[in-house]
Amino acid sequence: MAGGANAKLDSATIRAQLQKAAAGGGTVDSQRGDVHTALRSGNKLQASYDLPLQGHAPMEPMNCSAWFKDGRCEVWVPTQSPSAAHDTALKHGLSTLQYYADKISRRLELDTEDPVEIHTTLLGGGFGRRLQQDYVAEAVKIARRLEQPVKLTWSRREDIQHDYYHPHTFHQMEGALDGNGKPVAWWHRLAGLGSPGAAELPYAIPNVRIETIPVDVRIPLGPWRSVSHHYYAFAQETFFDELAHHGKQDPLQLRLALLDDPRLRGVLELAADKAGWGKPLASGHTMGLAVHRSFGTYVAEVVEIVLREDGGLSVPRVVVAVDCGIVINPNIVAAQMESSVVFGLSAALKASISIDQGRVQQSNYHDFPILRLDEMPKVETYLVKSNASPQGIGEPAVPPLAPALANAVFAATHRPVRSLPIKI
Repeated sequence: MAGGANAKLDSATIRAQLQKAAAGGGTVDSQRGDVHTALRSGNKLQASYDLPLQGHAPMEPMNCSAWFKDGRCEVWVPTQSPSAAHDTALKHGLSTLQYYADKISRRLELDTEDPVEIHTTLLGGGFGRRLQQDYVAEAVKIARRLEQPVKLTWSRREDIQHDYYHPHTFHQMEGALDGNGKPVAWWHRLAGLGSPGAAELPYAIPNVRIETIPVDVRIPLGPWRSVSHHYYAFAQETFFDELAHHGKQDPLQLRLALLDDPRLRGVLELAADKAGWGKPLASGHTMGLAVHRSFGTYVAEVVEIVLREDGGLSVPRVVVAVDCGIVINPNIVAAQMESSVVFGLSAALKASISIDQGRVQQSNYHDFPILRLDEMPKVETYLVKSNASPQGIGEPAVPPLAPALANAVFAATHRPVRSLPIKI
């Protein structure tokens, strides 16, 4: 078949697959109470959220240098997993017999010379993309064939069109409120690629059901900064604001009333206080907030937006409160918060990957744009003092960013945001 088995695959087909899957049942990741009964008896609200494929597009495209000499392979590579790069070089640089002989020697802990040496270089952005070692395999294969040093550098088009993408997911949400506007039921069905570890709902809602429905969309998928927490947090935190609005509740106060975790409450209260939540804002300015725990770290964000007269959207300020346990270097934490804001805003406002005729349509920064310097908001980072053990900091600020932004847009326009990138 010309073009392969997926030659007719497109984004609309993928979306339809996910929507169909979400309409059915899935694996229950989290459950308490009786959701079905609570939904029938309460003030019901339904919503669905569509989050597209995302690429990584680091400043430095995939590259690797390899050299075969005297029966050994030496590799210089910017990678997030030197051990995976080592195994890839072994597999593609040696014969099958040599490869398994080396594996057996290692398993038996025999004192043999390692036929592969990996030099891990600095890297110009990874975000999960450099956990995959396809570019290492390609460089090693070429070097083995040519038997001389090889430096392989992918073009920007190759880098964007041959990625391992953040999955397309579709979220079907149902909730119900009691007579006082408080949530009593929460049903979340995720179609796509899910992780039970990210499916925790932190709010004390008595009836909860969270389901995952895996769908094979025939696209190479891989880790992306914050992994599955990004799309879980978006669906959860935006739907929470919709429920708050439906019940005529302040989204901050409703969260605080339902959060049992003192560390989540702590970052949320700190971010809201530092942002000036509830105080008068400049004309045309609106705020939204979100909170999420991932990789052992608690992050709340308040995003301030301006709807411009030209119909566009600006983000002048983002306030981040983070509790990551003991902080060793505050400057590194602040830098990670700032870079997470850039990464999250790029995906929320600008970039997505689309498929047509089995091919990725984007090819460079002109059609897969990232945040420019003149679009960068002021990022204020506030740290919670803690004696808890240090936790992850490179990813946890990404998940709350998009929902906080979407909630600000919802507050400003009274139209809920249910897909990314956000279009005003």
